[in-house]
Amino acid sequence: MGMKLRFDQRAETDIREIRDYIIQNGTAESANRVRDHIRARAVVLKGIPLLGKKLGASEIRALFPTQYPYRIYYTIQHETVVILHIRHTSRASPKDLT
Repeated sequence: MGMKLRFDQRAETDIREIRDYIIQNGTAESANRVRDHIRARAVVLKGIPLLGKKLGASEIRALFPTQYPYRIYYTIQHETVVILHIRHTSRASPKDLT
């Protein structure tokens, strides 16, 4: 049995805000592609939870972007990958996660 996946409330808010921003500056189709890609990248972590880079001494890891410039911050709690935050790579790393 594999890992479970859970999006923290902050991460869910991040996804909605990213989608809203892209819709305002592009199209709903583009926004949906980005949202779906972010969610698909998170699903990969169920099978390869250590894929992301560990950040400092904390238990927080970051999955770096492939197709779109969004970094996924997550942690592993028991048998669950918890997505904590999603952030555009042009922004500095969040201080409360590192």
